[in-house]
Amino acid sequence: MKIDIQRAQLTDARDIAVMTGEYRAEMAALAGVSEIDFQLKEETAILDGFLDNADYAVLIARSVRGHPLGYVTLFESQPYADAAYGIIEQLYVRPFYRQRRIARRMLNEAREFASKKRWRRLLVTFPVFFSLDAARSLFEKQGFRDPGQRKQWLLI
Repeated sequence: MKIDIQRAQLTDARDIAVMTGEYRAEMAALAGVSEIDFQLKEETAILDGFLDNADYAVLIARSVRGHPLGYVTLFESQPYADAAYGIIEQLYVRPFYRQRRIARRMLNEAREFASKKRWRRLLVTFPVFFSLDAARSLFEKQGFRDPGQRKQWLLI
């Protein structure tokens, strides 16, 4: 499947907000929560600020026809007396498009982004309420390792 992965712009905010709602609903269902409070207009407004901030980035995957397939969020952490590193907070691919290597391609783009930012490592955070075996497998195959804390994975 041919896809295009680009850094999201303000014009992508609504598409990302819609997928964020899907992501949260999926996570809530895994946690046994039947309803979530999600307001598309409010989420889109929040994303406008997020996308306009140079310290944050969202990479969005689209089909060749422009249909949004998934996204990955990245931001920089600058700890005291240490080199900056990147954090992947969310990686989401719409269910219909999973198992098509889209997440792997987005992770490769995230690596390139991290390299350009000169981040010494890339940390992935996981929800801690339940196990995401498919996600764990994906990150292991992409060279991330578990540093001993179940909710974080590192790529050095």
